[in-house]
Amino acid sequence: MASLRCGQLSGFAAAVLFGCSAPLISTFTASGSSLSIAGLLYAGATLALAIVRLMKGRTQDESPLQRRDAPALAGLILLGGIVGPVALVHGLARLPAASSSLLLNLETVFTLAIAVLVGREHLGKRGAAAAALTIAGAIVLSDGSLGGVNATGAALIASFLGTSRCSRCDPTL
Repeated sequence: MASLRCGQLSGFAAAVLFGCSAPLISTFTASGSSLSIAGLLYAGATLALAIVRLMKGRTQDESPLQRRDAPALAGLILLGGIVGPVALVHGLARLPAASSSLLLNLETVFTLAIAVLVGREHLGKRGAAAAALTIAGAIVLSDGSLGGVNATGAALIASFLGTSRCSRCDPTL
C-alpha cells in the first residue's frame, strides 16, 4: 500500500510540475533561444533523475541495452529528446500561456489515441469518457474562444504532443 501511495504522490507532483512548466517556459522564451531553453529543460531533468538514482542506488530492475535496441533508442532520442522539446518551446513562445496549457492537456487524448490505434489497446467506456471530459474541460476553460492562438503555435504544440507520444511507443519503432 505504501508503494501505491508513493506512486500516486509522484504522479500528482509530476502533473503539478508539468502544469507549471508551460507558463514558466513561456516567460523564459522572451529572453533566450528556444533551443537553449529546451536544452536547459532536459539538463534539469537529467540532474533530477541523477539525484534520484544516487538516492535509490543501483538496481537490476531493467534488462541491459543490446545492439538491436540501437535503432529504437535513436528514434526515441530524436523524437522525444530533440524534436519534441524544441517544438514545445517554439510553440510556447508563439502562444499565450493559458492557451498553450489547455492545448497541452490534450497529451492524454493523444496517448489514448496512439494506444488504441497503434497498440491495438481496448478502449472501454471509462477511457472514452475520460478523453471526452478532457476535451470538454479544455473547451469550457477556454470559453469556446481561441483568442491569441495562431496556427503556427498550435501546430508546434501539436507536433510536440505527437513526438512526445511517439517517443513512448518504443515497441513500434
